Formats: sequence, structure tokens, C-alpha cells
Amino acid sequence: MKKKVKKDDNMVGEYSMVGRTHTICMNGFEAVPVEVEVNILPGYMGMQIIGLGDSAVKESKDRIRSAIVQSGFDYPVGYIIVNLAPNEVPKEGAMAELAIAIAILIASGQVDAEVFFDKVILGSLSLDGRIQAPDRILSAAITVRAQKFYNILITPFSVVSRLQCIPGLTFYGVSKLGEIILAIEGGKKYGYKPVSLLNEEEPVIDISHIRGQEGAKLGLAYAATGRHHLMMIGAPGVGKSMLARAFEFLLPDLTLDESLEITNIYSSAKLVTDKLITRPPFRAPHHTSSDVALVGGGSMPIPGEITMAHHGTLFLDELFEFKNSTLQSLREPLEEKKILVSRARRSVLFPADFIMLTTTNPCRCGYILSLVKKCSCRPQEALNLFRKVVGPFLDRISIEVELNEQSSSVIQKNQVASKGSRWYKSKITEARKRMLYRNKGIFNSRLQADFIYEIYDTFPGWREKVLRYSSFYNLSHRGLINTLKLGLSIMDFQESSSMKESFIDEAFSFRVAARLQNLLLEMAA
Repeated sequence: MKKKVKKDDNMVGEYSMVGRTHTICMNGFEAVPVEVEVNILPGYMGMQIIGLGDSAVKESKDRIRSAIVQSGFDYPVGYIIVNLAPNEVPKEGAMAELAIAIAILIASGQVDAEVFFDKVILGSLSLDGRIQAPDRILSAAITVRAQKFYNILITPFSVVSRLQCIPGLTFYGVSKLGEIILAIEGGKKYGYKPVSLLNEEEPVIDISHIRGQEGAKLGLAYAATGRHHLMMIGAPGVGKSMLARAFEFLLPDLTLDESLEITNIYSSAKLVTDKLITRPPFRAPHHTSSDVALVGGGSMPIPGEITMAHHGTLFLDELFEFKNSTLQSLREPLEEKKILVSRARRSVLFPADFIMLTTTNPCRCGYILSLVKKCSCRPQEALNLFRKVVGPFLDRISIEVELNEQSSSVIQKNQVASKGSRWYKSKITEARKRMLYRNKGIFNSRLQADFIYEIYDTFPGWREKVLRYSSFYNLSHRGLINTLKLGLSIMDFQESSSMKESFIDEAFSFRVAARLQNLLLEMAA
């Protein structure tokens, strides 16, 4: 039976209003707020969806019609135009189907528009009117919160328990289209349900399992404290890769905002569907990875490994094996903590605030600096490898550690074991609290020079000392500032409120690449 409505000046044909609802659609990696508009015009029956929807959006027409009829509503007689605004932004997936169906019911006068005007509607439809959870619904809900859109969501009942981990949102869970009014007017609202972000799992690789290399362990702790980039140089078998893997378990758990941001990224990439990510990600791309795989790209830009490592670690094992173009493509995100990927069709800004952790042998065989084994490489070959990373790329690395070969004493029973991962993690967590309180929420690696100088001024005579070190190591201005930032992280880790001479000495002691390069120059001469 047709729904008759009273005509007025704005009426076109049989129905008197444009139905409007709000939803979220995916546009590649991004979740985009969308306003659904529906107008029913006189004429032959049919439906057209405009607004740059993909094939999944266009295929929604028949599912929506079947779901409306099977749910006990009348399918409007006339030509239905559905507009997904903003008109110029492409939309993907079936997330808008429920919102479109409700907008049709509003336009045909079968449901009250006021019930839905302040709500975001997420869900796809089956032919019999059941409401289903589409892909990336977790990312869509996080986007609603991040963009301060309406904070009331109508979602499939099956995913309400997953979405309750997002603070600031209220949910109506609905199972069928025919029950939607009852579910809203007389049903139960679901609010925020806090989840524990503390991870009590035992580390897979505890740093105490690695005997010796205490200087490298301190370097890892300082890197984790201030989010500094680090490079470990040493012969094969000295523990570089194992230390890097242990580093994953030194990082403090994510905050709620960080957890939501990372979960949004992984949900958009269809890598997580049902829970928050509470631990910093650890990504270890192979050295054969392309530039696009590392920084992101493609005809429809997708995130690369540096974005998947956001708020976590990007581990580049055997740094010299990566292509030079790939390493140079990292220079912008290492400095800016984000990457703008521009293509002919569009540009996308991806977050990329990560700690870069690298390991490398000093030469092809790895033994050119060894006192135990003889090297089979020519010094000039090793020097050419170093030239691949010196300059602007190396300037962005604050900590350079040379790992020495361990003697048999490291496995003797009477040797005292070093502190474990839990001890380091607790110490780093407390150091970060002091740092973020002093820096007003900013990590040391992101500080501006003026603020750094104010802290260093607590130690008289620091400028002359730093200038001597800078001249000795031939540091660029960027390299010098990054070393000063490292000094602040050492100060925070050592539980000091003021700069000391020993902290400055230790910060510059992590500048070993220049010394190694000079040694190779002498050997090649």
C-alpha cells in the first residue's frame, strides 16, 4: 500500500520530503563521514545511487529493496534518487546500506526523521532484512569519535561489544531492519565499556637472555624513552638481531588515544576486526621490499610499513642490503613523522611516527673490524657501503652503537645476569612520564631547539663542551640537535631533573659511525 502524504509547496510528486541520514563510507584507506540524501520522484519505479559509489555501493539497490519489503515496510512507488555527499569523494563498500534504507523510509513518510537526525548509522543488509557488520566497521566507529561527528551510533547488534571500547560514543544495537524503531525508542543504549590496556604477557625474547652488550642495551632504553632512531653495527653473531627483537618488549603499552589510532589504521587495512591493539606494533620488512611497500602508494594510495609501524618500531635488518632509493625515501617521515603520498588521482597523508631500529654488518662479510676473524673484503668496498647511509640519512639517527664480539666469559655461571625486559619497561615508562610532563606532552625527539637549550642551561659551560664534540665528530646542525635530544632522554632515564656533564659525554659516545668511517678511510688509503 502506498503512503499518502499531504502536499505542500516543496512537494514533488507523491512524497513531501527529502530523507536524510548520516553514515561512514570507506575511501581507500580513509573512513569518510557521508550524508545520505533520498528523494522520491514521480515516474517509473527504479533507484539510482549517485555520489561516486563503487560497484559494491551500486549493487546495494536490490538488497535494500528486498530488505525493506521483507521487513514489513512498503517499497515506495516512484523513481528513487540516492545521493551520497560529499559528491566528489569516492565511496567503497556496503557500510551505507542501512542508512540508505532508513533514508528511503523517511522520504516515504514511514518513519520519523527526528528519530535519526542526530545518529550515525552503520551496517549492511541481507535480503531478509537482517543487519550485518560490514568490513572495517571498527575503523568507521573510531572515525566518528575522532572527527567529533554525532556521538550516537546505530550498528549491528553483533558488533556492539567490540565497539564499546571506544570512549565518547553511545550505541544502539539492532538485528533487523523491521525492529529498528522499537530498538531505538524502547531498546537499551550501550555506552563505553573500559578495557584494560595493560599487557601482562611474558616477553618472547627477554633482554636478560642476552649476556653482555650492556652499552647496546642502554642505547635501546634511551631510544625507547625519547623515541630516537638507532643503528647497531657489528660482526655476524654478536646479538644485533636478537637485541632488536627484544626491543619490542621494552616499549611501554599504548595509551588509549594511541591504541585507537593504531587500531584504526589496522582496521582500515583489514588486519584487525574485533579488538583494540594495546601493544606498539613491530614491523620488520625484508630488504627486498619496494619503496611503495615501505612508504605507501599505489594508484589508490595505501599505507606502507612505516604507517603500520606508527607509535611502534620499524626494524630494518641488514641496512646496507636495502636499495639506496628506499633508504632515501625514509628521510621525510623520519623527520616529519608523517608521509604525503601523491598520485595522479589523489593525495593521502599517512601518519608515520615510529622508532627506526637498524642493524648492519660493517662490510659484506662483517669482519673488517673484528679482532678474532680475518675479513675477506677490501676496505674500499666497506667504505662504499657506509657512504650509502652517511649524510642526511645518518643525521636522523641519534644513537649509533658498535657491538663487540663476546668472549667465552659471557656464558660462565658466575657472571651476573643483566636486568630483564620488565625492569627496563618499568624504568622507561617512568622516564616517559617525567619527560612528557616537562615537555607538555611532547617526546624529546620532537622538541624544538629553543626548548632544548633552556634545559641544557641548567649545566653551566655546556655550550663550549658541545661545540668541541660537534667539531670532533663533524656533525651537521641536524645531527647536533638530535644528539642534544638524546642527552635529554639520558637525563630522564637516569632520573635527573637537570643536565649533567656525564649525560652530554654519554650522548656523544653514541656517535660511532664517523669514527668507523675514518678508520675505513685509513685502511683504504
